[in-house]
Amino acid sequence: MLYLLVQVNESTKCVISEHVVSIESTDNQFKDLFDAITSGQYNDREVQVFVRREKSESWREVGNGLNGDLNMLEVLGFLQVKFCLVVNTDSNIPAPVPTQNQPNAFNILMRNSSKPLLPQRQTVYNNYDQLYNEILEIFQVKKVSWTGGLHDTIGKNFVICLTDALWYLNPHLSTLHARSYHLPVLFT
Repeated sequence: MLYLLVQVNESTKCVISEHVVSIESTDNQFKDLFDAITSGQYNDREVQVFVRREKSESWREVGNGLNGDLNMLEVLGFLQVKFCLVVNTDSNIPAPVPTQNQPNAFNILMRNSSKPLLPQRQTVYNNYDQLYNEILEIFQVKKVSWTGGLHDTIGKNFVICLTDALWYLNPHLSTLHARSYHLPVLFT
């Protein structure tokens, strides 16, 4: 019989790299395959056994572990075996932190989506770009902003329209003032 051994690992560290083995089993158990691979080096350790057909599938745990029947590989068509050494919890190794205390990616995304943001500043190549950035500075001081990603869509369009209006009015300010049109301070 021929079996593909994927790995023997202790937590996330691989002890033995992937390779193919052929054995003559005595009891037809995973224990025979494991002993052939590790040369009996880990006989004192608790071992979990996992199998799968191909890399795109997820691993399935063998219920009987090392005492499981090797014939299941042939009958069910499994080609890959993974042996995991169980870490002894009695040692001084700290227990893994429960996932409830770790940051949740979804919560981080939701928190960031509710932050008030402004559109990104322009690289200054001309006076128009400088005016765009000055409007953003005014908005920042006045605490004007958008949430939920709207700063990159609606917010940016609003700042561009305002910049265009100011850019258009700027050369005509003296004419408007001479004709008694009084504009708010923002436009001057």
